[in-house]
Amino acid sequence: MESKKPRGRPGHAPDERSRQQVLTMAGYGMTHANIAEVMKMEPKTLAKHYKEELERGLAAAELRITRTLFEQATDPDKPNTAAMIFWLKAKAGWRDRDTATAAPKLSKEEAARQDALEATENGFFSTPMQRVK
Repeated sequence: MESKKPRGRPGHAPDERSRQQVLTMAGYGMTHANIAEVMKMEPKTLAKHYKEELERGLAAAELRITRTLFEQATDPDKPNTAAMIFWLKAKAGWRDRDTATAAPKLSKEEAARQDALEATENGFFSTPMQRVK
C-alpha cells in the first residue's frame, strides 16, 4: 500500500527574514491584505504567524509620526499651527464647532427675509417698514 500524499499547501514556517519584512511593511502602514499579498500568503496565515510583528510595526509607525507631530507643534523657532490643532483635537478632546447646534442653513429667500427683519428691528430704516412674514 502506498503512503498518502499530504493535501493542500505545506505549512508556513516564519524565519527571521520574513519576520523582519512583515515588521517593516507594517511599520510603513501597509494594510494586512497588502502585506499578505507581498508575502504570497493568505491574510489568515499572516495574522496567525506574524501577529506580534504586525502589532509592533504599527506601534512603531505611530510612535514615529506622533514624535514628529509633537516636535512640529512644539518647535520654539517655527511652531506648526496645523500640528498644534491636530494634536489638541486628537489628544485633548478639542473639536470643531458642533454642527448640530449651528444655525440652520437658510435658502436665499429665507436669508433675505431674515436680513430684512433684523434690519427693521435694529432701526436701520428711518421709515417704518412692513415686517416680512
